[in-house]
Amino acid sequence: MNQKIILTFLIIFLITSFSWLIYSEKKQHQITNQWFLYFDNPQNNSLNFTVENYTNNSNFTWQLLNNDNSFDTGKIKVLKGDKKTVIIEQRSTDSSIIKVLHNKENRLIYK
Repeated sequence: MNQKIILTFLIIFLITSFSWLIYSEKKQHQITNQWFLYFDNPQNNSLNFTVENYTNNSNFTWQLLNNDNSFDTGKIKVLKGDKKTVIIEQRSTDSSIIKVLHNKENRLIYK
């Protein structure tokens, strides 16, 4: 009788623990009102980059900078929950900077 009670409480405890873990993990993985910027392949000389958008504003402006001089600019539209890759034909010889503007927020990535 004692073993059945212990086993029942153990099963209830495990089910409750796993339910709480699933709930908390799901809550942590909800991305809201953020956007991300990264190079497609940081190992090679390619300047192609990707913008992931989880905000309501879908308009982004980007610049390719080299020694504080703007070489190329563009505008892209990335819908909420989507990502878009910008392909830049120019190869990086010196250090290059990609600057992206979104809602008065600047983000820079360097290569």
